[in-house]
Amino acid sequence: NASATVTGSSTSWVTSMEGSFMMIRGAFYEISTVNSTTSITLTTAFTGDNLTGGTYLIADPISNVNISNITIQNSTATTGAMYFEYSLGVTFNFFNVITSYLGFTFKNSDGGGIKNWGIFSCEYGVVIDNSANTSIDTVALYTITTGDALSITSVNAFSLFNFGMFSVAGRGVILTSSYNFGIVNFAIISNAGLAIEVVSSYD
Repeated sequence: NASATVTGSSTSWVTSMEGSFMMIRGAFYEISTVNSTTSITLTTAFTGDNLTGGTYLIADPISNVNISNITIQNSTATTGAMYFEYSLGVTFNFFNVITSYLGFTFKNSDGGGIKNWGIFSCEYGVVIDNSANTSIDTVALYTITTGDALSITSVNAFSLFNFGMFSVAGRGVILTSSYNFGIVNFAIISNAGLAIEVVSSYD
């Protein structure tokens, strides 16, 4: 915590990574300097809890993308009708996914704002994995026919507001290995599984 120095074990970091971003616990930090194959200095200090033996990724994320007013129907993609990875500051507003395999996936991304959307008559709802600073607001998930409505794994600084889930074959919300989250103002009705399940998560 509060350190900009990252020390690797058996890593092979190179100077061409300078200016790229290191993701630690779902949040991106810009790489200022690669000091050696096992030492990196970040542009800003790490703001999470003290961390040893953590995993990371290095990427050049797509940033400041805004997607709005879209409907996707009959997608059979197992990764999701919409799939976002390595994104920084992406916002979604007014979108619907209908009769598809999986509504959408938001993975290895930081700073997502997802508002005014619905997933209808899909086999699975939404997957959010290894992401941070994500806000989900004003959501409807109706008739999820096979699995869970909202699966969230390894997420921090996460908020979920104003949502409804109706007729879900699995769980409404499954939150795993996540921290610093808030869930406010919701209705979960007629699920076959638990409404909300929290596993190995805190705060």
